[in-house]
Amino acid sequence: MPWCEECSRFWNPPSMNRDGSCPSCGRVIAEPARVPWHFKLLVVATILYLGYRAWQGFVLAAEHGVLWYVLAGLAVLGVGAWRLIRRSVRARAGDGDRAA
Repeated sequence: MPWCEECSRFWNPPSMNRDGSCPSCGRVIAEPARVPWHFKLLVVATILYLGYRAWQGFVLAAEHGVLWYVLAGLAVLGVGAWRLIRRSVRARAGDGDRAA
């Protein structure tokens, strides 16, 4: 458990800042927390699995002759998501102007 000399206090790693600094005074008292290797492995395995399942879906759609409908639907979803993200970014930028 990291000890902060200036605050005279022990800190749990979850209660410290991400860079390993003390939440009260800001002095670095421990090494920054690292992401565990097994979490990275899980993310890579999930991406590979979902990519494989997406490939299976495209092959199945092509075998049934509906691939163009699937691709058109994905394009519509992509454009809709892009517009929502753009709208939220613009709204945040507008909120910052009003607060200043």
